[in-house]
Amino acid sequence: WTSACEGAFWQEGAIQEAFHRNAMEAVDSVLEGDAVLVSLLALLEKSGGAWSGRCVTLLENLAAFAPDGARRERNWPKNPQTLSSRIMLAAPALRKKGIRIEKTRDATARIMTILSERQ
Repeated sequence: WTSACEGAFWQEGAIQEAFHRNAMEAVDSVLEGDAVLVSLLALLEKSGGAWSGRCVTLLENLAAFAPDGARRERNWPKNPQTLSSRIMLAAPALRKKGIRIEKTRDATARIMTILSERQ
């Protein structure tokens, strides 16, 4: 309804632009409010926008980028499976920020690849 009335009350595209802006603000809030995701974004920035390996290694790497005290919090992942689940739950929000999560498997391990399209 608001899009149909847009031309009469607002500039063309204003509703869609406001909707998109609000959606991106919500995504930013989700990412900024989660210490694991903040650490993941810092890791990606430091590593040139790409990371690949086992989740146990990712958990170890994220520890170096964790905000003060975050690793002692109850919601910090204690094992690779919890970390993997947490990242996959956040994957839609991460995609909106240009970050893709891919899970593959080789002969001995499950591999997670995280790629930023904004390198």
